[in-house]
Amino acid sequence: MIADNTVTGDGNRMMMEEQIRLLPEQMKSLSFQYIPDHFSTEEFLLWTQTLPRESALLMTSWYRDSQGEYIGEKDLIARLQSHTSVPVFNMLHIRPGLLGGKVTTGAVQAGIVADMVSRILTGTSPADIPVIQEDTSRYVVDYQRMKYWGFPISRLPEETELLNASLFYRYRYAAYSIIFVFLLLLFLLFAFGFLSMKLRKTGNEMSLQKNELFTTLSSIGDGVISTDKKGKITFLNPVAEKLTGWSLEEASGKDLEEVFRIYNAFNRRVVSNPVYKVLRTGKTVELANHT
Repeated sequence: MIADNTVTGDGNRMMMEEQIRLLPEQMKSLSFQYIPDHFSTEEFLLWTQTLPRESALLMTSWYRDSQGEYIGEKDLIARLQSHTSVPVFNMLHIRPGLLGGKVTTGAVQAGIVADMVSRILTGTSPADIPVIQEDTSRYVVDYQRMKYWGFPISRLPEETELLNASLFYRYRYAAYSIIFVFLLLLFLLFAFGFLSMKLRKTGNEMSLQKNELFTTLSSIGDGVISTDKKGKITFLNPVAEKLTGWSLEEASGKDLEEVFRIYNAFNRRVVSNPVYKVLRTGKTVELANHT
């Protein structure tokens, strides 16, 4: 733990000792060590290079060293970053080079002050505004330093604020949604292409079968007439054309009974065409005798 010999440093030591006593039982095994009082800034920086890799530095204050030399916090952290091989946390502010910490933030404090001022301006007596005793600090972590030290994001508290997060991480949910939609569209495009290919293949096979059937029906010695479900003619083979006196072009789309009438052989009366019974029942029906 980094704390200098100033009044602020002494206060930070007392505060840290109190916090150490309040640590949960599973953290009691941690070892805490303060920077030696007699170090100059240069000695302090060199000392950080000797720390074991499992160590971490907690920055509380280092404004003046044992030689009476003053150094700004930003300058110290910049030099500390280039010297030490362990992560550095802070209790006050997040500076470039720090991993993070549970710190006070100007945004939160400004919001609290703004709320107090608003209440006073609207008539609330300052004496009626309670003193804020709860902890207003929050966890803040530098995303780039966290990735540098290999800390997993999953280990961070939910309310942690990430600084300098990558563009992808900040918009990761939107990115995941876009990727999901892209993959879904890709899948649908593949499925559409596959089905289109299957339908085209099926259509080609059906066309081939239709041509084969047309060739077969056109070449057999019996007369063949086919209709649709409404009894409208769709096909006549050459033998049927000779028997009925109608060409395929003339007969297409006409009612079967108009082109192919069935008569009783004895009284020459028109007999009901069995094709309509076939269409109605779905069963094979033969012509009656003597027709």
